[in-house]
Amino acid sequence: KPFVRAMDQKENEIIATVIAFANTGGGRIYLGVTDDGTPQGEGKAGQVFHADSAASLEAQRKRVLELVREQTKPVMPVNAEIMEVHGHKVLMVVVERGSSPPYATHDNKVFVRKGATNKLADPHSDLPRLMPDRGGLFG
Repeated sequence: KPFVRAMDQKENEIIATVIAFANTGGGRIYLGVTDDGTPQGEGKAGQVFHADSAASLEAQRKRVLELVREQTKPVMPVNAEIMEVHGHKVLMVVVERGSSPPYATHDNKVFVRKGATNKLADPHSDLPRLMPDRGGLFG
């Protein structure tokens, strides 16, 4: 995903992906790359955050962690680190499969990963799989 400015609608995509990964099998989100995986470069981060590249990358890292903390429930552990890809710095967000699913937004949207996309969880097929200890809840 490209670098995302604070309060941009694309932040919702980041949250949906984090939730889907935590509910499904975990995964990684790379911020600062184009759709084909090409790094955008630190200059693009500076344009998005109106700061030098190091401060911009750190701002993106902190913003992602803030979004997870403020917009998901329960809050899941997420690691965000700046790394180098083909000579350019990007942000890698690592999401492990959570131990307390289902994870959701604060407005109760539960996402799961289906292939390379995020989908709202189906209450009859997906949610029972996410909550095996509570099997009768949806049956």
